[in-house]
Amino acid sequence: MVSTMSFAPGATLPNTEIHSMEHGLLMLEGEGLYKLQDAYYPVTAGDVIWMGAHCPQCCGALGRTWSKYLLYKDMNRHPLGG
Repeated sequence: MVSTMSFAPGATLPNTEIHSMEHGLLMLEGEGLYKLQDAYYPVTAGDVIWMGAHCPQCCGALGRTWSKYLLYKDMNRHPLGG
């Protein structure tokens, strides 16, 4: 699965998420702060984050412009639908 996530300045995910699959993101626009486990990482356009399975995570947009990232997840689906 590939999708985009957009956040207004100051917006955050409503809670900490934990996913059963590895996934990652490519920051496309703006800047933000990403929490993985108990550490915080500033991110800006062009940064890439890989997240392991079951890693608690949360993010928030920083700055005065919208933030946007490309999110990818292996949803364990066969590419031909079988």
